[in-house]
Amino acid sequence: MKWIKPLIVLCLTAVFAGCGGSDGLKITVDIDGLGTQNVNLSYYTRSGLRIVSIPVVDGHLEYSYVSEEPLLIELTTSGGRLIGHLIAKNGQTVTAKYKLGDTSAASVKGDAASKRLAEFCAANAGYIDSLQSDKLNEAIATYVISHPDDQVSAILMARYYDARPDPARAAELLSGIDASARPAAFVAGAGELFNVAPDSLRRLPELAFYNKGDSISRFTPHDSIGLLLAVTAYGGTLPRDSVVAGLNAAADTLKGRIEVVELIAAPDTAGWHQLLREPETDYPVGWLPGGIASPVVRELNIKSLPMFVLADSCGNIIYQGASAEDAVNQFLTEK
Repeated sequence: MKWIKPLIVLCLTAVFAGCGGSDGLKITVDIDGLGTQNVNLSYYTRSGLRIVSIPVVDGHLEYSYVSEEPLLIELTTSGGRLIGHLIAKNGQTVTAKYKLGDTSAASVKGDAASKRLAEFCAANAGYIDSLQSDKLNEAIATYVISHPDDQVSAILMARYYDARPDPARAAELLSGIDASARPAAFVAGAGELFNVAPDSLRRLPELAFYNKGDSISRFTPHDSIGLLLAVTAYGGTLPRDSVVAGLNAAADTLKGRIEVVELIAAPDTAGWHQLLREPETDYPVGWLPGGIASPVVRELNIKSLPMFVLADSCGNIIYQGASAEDAVNQFLTEK
């Protein structure tokens, strides 16, 4: 069912310019809790997916560009954690405020669609941050049915709707969105930006990642007893010691039945090795250059971190969510 890829990428011809002209667009973003680090802006053009890394000081960034068409921008930390989305076009000055790890704090001014998107995400922050896909699906369905001619409907279906439980329902909702809100030309790049493919989410792909020795480790589901995969990123809202304690406990509980592997989305090797120094882990730890956009995990359609994926010895995914404890309980229940 490859057609349930995201259907919205709102830029066909965008040109990045260090200093936008009067007809260009300016984005001003403040991110509470981010500090000083790079932020990635991802968007799609005729030449393909573009990811622009911008140095951010004290959580403040400004970005200018010229685009012939409206542009959908995804903002993520250098470690791959989702910050938010903006829709903008030439002649606009868009200002946004986000709080890292708290979707409810999002607010946007300067573009009506961006504002509606931020308001929806803020109102449904609990479902988004806790990965309660059933509740989020209900909220999205309500919005889509009420706003069939709104680009935000297509974006919500593309970015947040989980089509796996009921593909037919997803198809019905998508077909109810007016063509003007999801023009065919946008479809080509959507899979690159969000990479949602429900067929691929049912099985864990082969993993190849950097290990502590700066060499490559590989995991093939068919060659293993099973895997609990943790994909993590660390900032002010996610203490590593608590995650490690949970994974160490999982590794002990599942010893001999499931392997545990953690992949850290860190901005560079220095940052990754710094995270490895303490606390000690009872399981292998790897590095994901590029964060959740890394080809290693892109098929998993990870929308926020941390993410825990439990797969059996055949690679079948039996749990994917925000709780290592829930993953372990799921395994023990099925056994």
